[in-house]
Amino acid sequence: MECPIPRLTVAKERATRRVVEAAPLRFASHPVPDAAGAEAAAEMLSLLCGLSADDLVLALVSGGGSALTTLPALAHVSLETQQAVAGSGYKAVLRVLESFESIRILRQVLDNMPKGEIDAKIKEVPPGEGIGHAEAPRGETFHYVRSDGTNSPIRHKVRAPTFMNLPTCKATVVGESITDATIILAAIDPCYCCTERMAVVDASTGKPIMSGKDLVRLSQEKTARVRKELGL
Repeated sequence: MECPIPRLTVAKERATRRVVEAAPLRFASHPVPDAAGAEAAAEMLSLLCGLSADDLVLALVSGGGSALTTLPALAHVSLETQQAVAGSGYKAVLRVLESFESIRILRQVLDNMPKGEIDAKIKEVPPGEGIGHAEAPRGETFHYVRSDGTNSPIRHKVRAPTFMNLPTCKATVVGESITDATIILAAIDPCYCCTERMAVVDASTGKPIMSGKDLVRLSQEKTARVRKELGL
């Protein structure tokens, strides 16, 4: 049974122009989105808006659909912002610019945020301690919090996934070549700033002067002193 297609819009990458029967083409950019892709997405959306519950819709979306038919989930995030963020994987300089674009996104969202209270204004928290854990991209993130009854914790410890994943290299890297070792290490997608643990060591003797617990104690004492100075 032949199914007639009265109207169809196809967005294709400019580098792969081919003739498609009975379907108007809209050539767009990939992987960095452009205005042509946004217009194609808007045209597709307008076609869908005119359909009823009895109409049949076939949607074939490739892996590049997010760029070829870009349409922001938030109308106030500009196409220029999307272009800068999408291009960060192709030019090293855009990795830095991505941070500025992220700030622009936050400012755009904040400018359009409805007015109202956003502060929970928690005055007191029952004394005690608690733990929390959640699944992160690299594994489980663990939090430990201890309260003395005020609205500021006296201890908050975070254990990131890489802190637990990195020691596996003691078994997986041993006996491998240097070139393979770097690939094995990259396989856990390490975040080195998540593994930092500090200590104070005498450079002349190599002996530790302060441990991690000593540094935590000094931090707590400084926090208490600053709170007292500020009258908190």
